[in-house]
Amino acid sequence: MPDAVRPIVVVPKKRGWGCFGCGCAILVLIVLLLLGLALLGGRKAYQVARGFTGSQPAPIVTADAGPAVYDGAERKLNDFEQAVAREQPATLHFSSDEINTLIARDPAFAQARGHLAVTLQGQTASLQTNIPLGQFEKAFLTDRYLNADATFGLSFDPGTGRLLFDVQSLTLNGQPLPSGSNAGLDQTINQVVNQQMQANQLARDFLARVNKADIENGELVIETK
Repeated sequence: MPDAVRPIVVVPKKRGWGCFGCGCAILVLIVLLLLGLALLGGRKAYQVARGFTGSQPAPIVTADAGPAVYDGAERKLNDFEQAVAREQPATLHFSSDEINTLIARDPAFAQARGHLAVTLQGQTASLQTNIPLGQFEKAFLTDRYLNADATFGLSFDPGTGRLLFDVQSLTLNGQPLPSGSNAGLDQTINQVVNQQMQANQLARDFLARVNKADIENGELVIETK
């Protein structure tokens, strides 16, 4: 008797600005800024906020490596999503070109287009953003932009289901954060990201199946069990 054919699992696309897309890292940067400003209060907070934000978005060109790279990245992502939906082990490898081309071409990433560029090199990732603060409900500088450049390492603890960020540098509106502040940034980022991920049912379920998430040889690598 022939083996039963597995049904095709249709996975709705939930990419883009949510926690499975690029938005989570961007939101973390905004939260970091607002948390720091909350400690200052009043007029001082407003003045510092204006200094760390811009009146115009920093120019960001989202690199588009062309239709062949896009088609290949879509196939890899769809295959990975199908395997996860079937609860099968899967591994995803994405380069900078593939990520940026998805942002440039995939309709699910339309909100990130022109606002985010990703560079993966060695064991680190760099993000460039120019996020309009007016799109967030609690932002008090609605006419300003968060122009940020962050470089960090990424790892995953399968025992706790936590993503772990190692911040190497963070520049806001052209101003680098003071040296020696990275330890505090790491703690805040890791706390905020993991709280947000655990508060989201889809993200929580996905992380429960992850074995590894890191950056290796200039690629984002995600492995599920």
